[in-house]
Amino acid sequence: GLESNFIAGGLPWFVAPFGRDSILAALQTLAFDPRPAEGVARLFAAYQGRRDDPTTGEQPGKIAHELRLGEMARLKEVPHGPSYMSIDSTPLYLILIGAHVEWTGGLALFEELRPNIEAALGWMTREAEVDGTGYLDYSGETPQGPINQGWKDSTFGVPRKDGGVPKSPLALCEVQGYVFLAQSLIAAALRQAGETAKAHRLEATAGALRKRFNRELWMEEEGCYALALEKGGRQVTVVTSNAGQVLWSGIADPDKAARTAERMLRADMDSGWGIRTLSTLEKTYNPLNYHLGSVWPFDNALILAGLRRYGLDEAAVKLFDDLLDAAGCFALGRPPEFYVGFQREADLFPARCPFAEPMQAWSSGAIPYMLATLLGLRRGRLGVEFERPLLPSRVTRLSLAGLTMGRERFDCDVVRGPSGAIVAKSRKARKAAS
Repeated sequence: GLESNFIAGGLPWFVAPFGRDSILAALQTLAFDPRPAEGVARLFAAYQGRRDDPTTGEQPGKIAHELRLGEMARLKEVPHGPSYMSIDSTPLYLILIGAHVEWTGGLALFEELRPNIEAALGWMTREAEVDGTGYLDYSGETPQGPINQGWKDSTFGVPRKDGGVPKSPLALCEVQGYVFLAQSLIAAALRQAGETAKAHRLEATAGALRKRFNRELWMEEEGCYALALEKGGRQVTVVTSNAGQVLWSGIADPDKAARTAERMLRADMDSGWGIRTLSTLEKTYNPLNYHLGSVWPFDNALILAGLRRYGLDEAAVKLFDDLLDAAGCFALGRPPEFYVGFQREADLFPARCPFAEPMQAWSSGAIPYMLATLLGLRRGRLGVEFERPLLPSRVTRLSLAGLTMGRERFDCDVVRGPSGAIVAKSRKARKAAS
């Protein structure tokens, strides 16, 4: 059985642990409560890959993509009991653990899961070396046929410029960023644990990846990163939101980050309700399609965090305003899994696609995560700190209750002053439950 509390993917069809979805939802809520992250980390440690199985995609050290229980899974009617068919669950798992250390300041979870961390790092290293590319890529080949293994995992979610399907192996741009961030955060945790030499080696590996990435995935003409490298190191040159996610990881060179942000905010990518998954100028663009033109709140949350990372504050506020406006158009102000990517116009509102999940964990966590990012929440020496705090453009005062720092909770008020947002009051609240 599933021994840990966990965040399920969504309702009604995804009430199960999903590596990518559960991990990102746990990351989104770290500032408010680290316990969901701890439950998710322990659960996926228990189901970490131990053997090679081409049917499920399991490999030693790999983190599962989806864990299904019940009759259909036992009878192999669905290939998810469990499935390991994702290229990004493993680096995202390491990011979650590293971010937990960064936010809480404690190493208890990190030390508890050290064997799992080492196994996950080992899997990433082996996979990057297996075909000599140096990137974390996937072939997509399975006994059931080829599939995409990044977050855009639909059959045609990774298109070429001509509309065709690129040849594997595929190295997605955002996944290389995830690897960089995973290595950087785990290196920081190792340094905190006093393992300086090991931290230095991991930082050197991340630095080498960053140099290659900025050289080989940059599209000078488009002013942003290619969606992926396909067989032979050829760029898949479509303009997608994946390039915006690159900024979240910190792998982008600063000048390229600024140009990528500008490219994401052009009218063919920015719908006015959020950044589209695919540019309207691309041959396969379809505003109602799952991954080829719709708008995903979680995707935009990572892009916003990337804008903040590189100091592009005005763009971050604008993106938050747009997503908040969009969320207000849905029941209870709750953004669905995704919505259509039509251009925003006066007196019109965004529409949920009929087949989009109405309640999706990483969509529900998107607005709180974006808000925490705008406020610059971080762990400081004396508790919660605010680095370059920003407020949404139409908000003059914001009260937050129950921010978590270690085992303490804090309430705070942020107000708009003459020269920007300031923290008017920060006070200790009740003890966090054990």
